[in-house]
Amino acid sequence: MEKYAGELPTIYAGTKAALLYMVLMNGLPSIILVLPVLVYGIGIGVMGVFSSQRMLRKKLVRLGMLAVATSVWSLLESRVIQLLWGDMVIISYLFFTCFYLIPVLAVSFLLTFVTLRKRKYVRGLFWITSAFFVIVQLLQITSTVYYIQMVSVAHVLFILIILSVVASYFESWWKKETIPDKSIYRAMILLGIFCIADIVDYYARPTVLVGRFSKIGFLLFFAYLGHYAIRQFSRMEIQDAEKRVYQKLAYVDMMTDLSNRTAFEEQLEQYRKEPWEEKTILLISDMNWLKYINDNYGHEQGDKALIRIANLLKENFKEGCTCYRIGGDEFAVISRGISESKFADMCASFQKDVSSSPQEADWELSVSCGYYVVDDSGIDESYKKADANMYKEKMEFRQRMKEESVNK
Repeated sequence: MEKYAGELPTIYAGTKAALLYMVLMNGLPSIILVLPVLVYGIGIGVMGVFSSQRMLRKKLVRLGMLAVATSVWSLLESRVIQLLWGDMVIISYLFFTCFYLIPVLAVSFLLTFVTLRKRKYVRGLFWITSAFFVIVQLLQITSTVYYIQMVSVAHVLFILIILSVVASYFESWWKKETIPDKSIYRAMILLGIFCIADIVDYYARPTVLVGRFSKIGFLLFFAYLGHYAIRQFSRMEIQDAEKRVYQKLAYVDMMTDLSNRTAFEEQLEQYRKEPWEEKTILLISDMNWLKYINDNYGHEQGDKALIRIANLLKENFKEGCTCYRIGGDEFAVISRGISESKFADMCASFQKDVSSSPQEADWELSVSCGYYVVDDSGIDESYKKADANMYKEKMEFRQRMKEESVNK
């Protein structure tokens, strides 16, 4: 037991019922304060995992980890866990591990803010706290120095973290820099006041390992930042949704839901700059009879025919293919990494499905197609050759229609 001497702040004696009652009553305020923080930490972390914004994801996940570590530390300090799990050695290890991990997670969270990330001393504190955490674990495992003997160093690190935040704020003020992250400064200064009061209390009353001030400070810290984080999460998700809508308007044909001409031209430009190593095939397809359908049955029927062709294009050209509507009745497909024979089968299947598509009037739905395997001549020459092949098939189609009309 000499190994763990000093880790128990107080030793109590009495009946079992009296001890249980005392522990529950002493620990109840901590549980009331800590459980909301634990739930909050898990919730914020989950929000972060599902956030589409990379920096916001880091911020929420790290804040959630800090909240969970802080709550576990506070719960273990309340002694109530001892009633459920009597292994004091393991509880002691978990308690001090969380305690020494908090500075690491705190600085890690601070580094998600632009202003603080620019400060070399804040970045340096992250490596110092991380190294200290590892060293403390090694010293404890090897029984060289025990957790309780390193608490003073942890207190110094806590104070340095708070001072670094204050220093960063005054540095920005002195340089007349815009401070976009004022919320973190307010929250950290608020937390710092309570933590320093707790550290003073610890040295004034050595038998008390953790005081009431830190718990209140962390509760206010997480409550303040929680509101800020949720508000920022909502704002950025709305912005991201708006960005997706604008992107769709810019690169997607709204009628057929295929990529549009702009997207097609950008893909060609990318290929010009950096050609793909895989086999690339370019297909141009043109719908037959669109003008006839529009003139005789109305544009609504023409639009329905275009949508039907677009859907069949997507159904037949899936894996390794991107489909585009590049003009009024003109479509394109760019394939990557597909053999020519497989692509030819896909093209034949597409034309067959179009021809056998249910008729809604006395006109037949049909398309003319032409493709070309992109070669050393480049993507632009290959596009012209694919278009020429399509035009050749279209002329053959018109010739067949004329012959059938004469025969009738």
